[in-house]
Amino acid sequence: MHMVRSQLVDAFTGSLVVVAGGTQDFLCVDLVQSDFFTFDIQQFYRRHHDNQIETYGMSLRDVYFMEFGEDFQGNQVHSAEKDATATIKIFVKAYVRRNLNSATRNDPHHFEIFDNAVKF
Repeated sequence: MHMVRSQLVDAFTGSLVVVAGGTQDFLCVDLVQSDFFTFDIQQFYRRHHDNQIETYGMSLRDVYFMEFGEDFQGNQVHSAEKDATATIKIFVKAYVRRNLNSATRNDPHHFEIFDNAVKF
């Protein structure tokens, strides 16, 4: 475990780590997410709670379906590899393109509401 943790620290230090949630992923290898420069897609892709005031992050599956029209998980068991691939595809092919010319792209608190997105 120490060797894996050390390799992850080396890989993450000075890099942008793109996650969907991610807190538990970091904790399972005894790392703290806030110690690294991370971008959590669930902080950008949000929808309203039923009270129409508070928002919450959309699931990786819902975001992927909204952006690409495909259910990458389907009714089958999904793997960490599939989730990681979907996360990076969302970041590169959807989030970056959506915000390429946005005046808010340097605002870490910027997010958008997607209440009409399909919810699985």
